[in-house]
Amino acid sequence: MRLTVRTSILTAALLIGAICATVTAQNRKGYFPEDWVTYTQTRYVTSVAKGWDDIYFGTTHGIIRYNSLEEKWRDPMTASSGLPSDEIWRLAVNRDDDVIYAETSLGVYSYSPTFQEWTSEYDFPAELDDGSGMRRLSFEAYHFDLGYHLSYSSDNVYLTDPDLRDYQILDAAEDRWDHVWVATYGHGVADINLANNLVTMIPFGVFQEDVNVIYLDGSKVWFGGKQGLASENAITMWDRQNDTWQYFEARFNGWISSDEVNAITGNGQAVYFGTDYGLVKYYRKSGKFRSFTSALGLRSNAVYSLFAEDSLLFVGGNGTIDVLLTPQDSIFPLTSSADGFGKILAMAHIGGDFWIGTEYGLHRLDGRTFKWGRFNIPSGHLGGAVWQIIEGTNGEIWFAGIDGVVHLDSNLTEIESFLTRTDLNEQMPHRIALAGDILWIGTDNGVLKYDRVRKTWKDYATYDGLIDNYVNDMVLENDHIWFATPRGATRFYWNNPLRVRED
Repeated sequence: MRLTVRTSILTAALLIGAICATVTAQNRKGYFPEDWVTYTQTRYVTSVAKGWDDIYFGTTHGIIRYNSLEEKWRDPMTASSGLPSDEIWRLAVNRDDDVIYAETSLGVYSYSPTFQEWTSEYDFPAELDDGSGMRRLSFEAYHFDLGYHLSYSSDNVYLTDPDLRDYQILDAAEDRWDHVWVATYGHGVADINLANNLVTMIPFGVFQEDVNVIYLDGSKVWFGGKQGLASENAITMWDRQNDTWQYFEARFNGWISSDEVNAITGNGQAVYFGTDYGLVKYYRKSGKFRSFTSALGLRSNAVYSLFAEDSLLFVGGNGTIDVLLTPQDSIFPLTSSADGFGKILAMAHIGGDFWIGTEYGLHRLDGRTFKWGRFNIPSGHLGGAVWQIIEGTNGEIWFAGIDGVVHLDSNLTEIESFLTRTDLNEQMPHRIALAGDILWIGTDNGVLKYDRVRKTWKDYATYDGLIDNYVNDMVLENDHIWFATPRGATRFYWNNPLRVRED
């Protein structure tokens, strides 16, 4: 009996400890560290610091972490997870307690793994940075990946890539597993294995921070974006199973007509990219690309939307819809009333009808009569630009457009609408997603979550963990939801069962 009592007391103590640990793992906003994770441009590495298990890299867009023993990346630390400033100048780690010190554009901060919060500090502990890795770089002879080499200029060391671009090496650190980790400004992280002097590049993050669209392709995630004011751009692919990142730059790949991406979709054979200059196809089996432009029958080189169904790919351009027969890679035009109606922004096949959203309203190909026509509803809420069309669970249709979010039943009767000016607080809905009875609305000023059963709203913004309030794209992935923004891609664990209910 006494043993049972002791066991019960011990069990209760452990349970209380576990509960306390769970509570303390939530930050002041009520979120866990894994709830908000942002992947952004982290190629510009400014500093390296070694912890007990992880190597930390300060970048111009946050801190990235690599576990050298397990050989995999951990979730990055950015403004989404509470980092006061994403512009990191210098890093250091106290090996005794693994406290991280970051000198940033807003001052010096420390992060305690125990309390999982950032705290303001008076000074940066420069004594924690021994610089041993950087000293090694001045005299060791290394064997690089094909096409890479080191070069020197006065007091600076540069990594030159196969395309003859030079990236300054700013810092390095040696871990306890005989690896030197190198920070390059513009080309990410390099790993030097001291056992054989082999140098391997280990990229992480999206190539360009402005993410316009996200496509989930099984274990792979594709990110497409815009160059904007930057001088470089690329299509990014993250293989989550192998934890590897790849970049595909149009200017160094003659088979990619453009990497300025507006839309991404796929089928069993390939992944397709709608770009500012043509349709780009990525063949899964070979890993090669091919582009389709007006020279191959595409009527509009600017591609704004894509819709894949069976062996057909519908390509929405500027007033045109073309169809790619995917096995043969042949193109033919689809005649429609959309010709001359501006950009084709969305396409969907729902209830036997083919729908297109344009700059100037909604159009439908009637599946019974095979005739095109402009589609209107009595309220007029679909008369402007329509950005997205999705199917609900019972055959109903949802639209996101300039007037707001409109819900039609299977008889095409309006049953719900959330208007921009009245219901959405002037927020312009760009994308919508349905998770059961939860409606997600990504806007130009944050994200809205509407519980259709409880009739309650919850809004999310940078205060919560979004890296930027302007949402270009939004993709639901079970208990997670992805947001594409001008400052990167944020993944939100919206249905974390450990988190206290938010609304």
